[in-house]
Amino acid sequence: MSKNLIIITLVLLAFTSCRKDDEIMDDPRLKYAGDWNFKGNSYTFSGYYDYSGMTPVWTSNTSSSTSYNDSTGSIRFGKNQNELIIKYCSTCADVVYDLNENYQGSWHINEIDFYNNVQPAPPGYSSYYSTYNIQGWKL
Repeated sequence: MSKNLIIITLVLLAFTSCRKDDEIMDDPRLKYAGDWNFKGNSYTFSGYYDYSGMTPVWTSNTSSSTSYNDSTGSIRFGKNQNELIIKYCSTCADVVYDLNENYQGSWHINEIDFYNNVQPAPPGYSSYYSTYNIQGWKL
């Protein structure tokens, strides 16, 4: 009797173990998880009219920079199903990304690249704005 119990236990253990592996392989987050290379791009615009002369003159200043931070980051599984944790630099806060959410074009992620426009330019005219976006490539 004991021998049959051992065999049944081993068969059930093998069956349930395989089922869990299949569930993990079907996890949509699996294709994003891993080490990534990230960089940040910033752009700032400011403009004003200079009234010091006879005719007002529009003056504008722009600046841009690229920050590679520490360059290496990661994307890993979050606590909830379809949730990713994005760490794009060692001193940056984790970004929680849900694959089921609609981020209205400010986010883009697939198996090999990532883009997030953190502070998009304002709609319409503004005399000052800045943008910052993060780009990443899976290693």
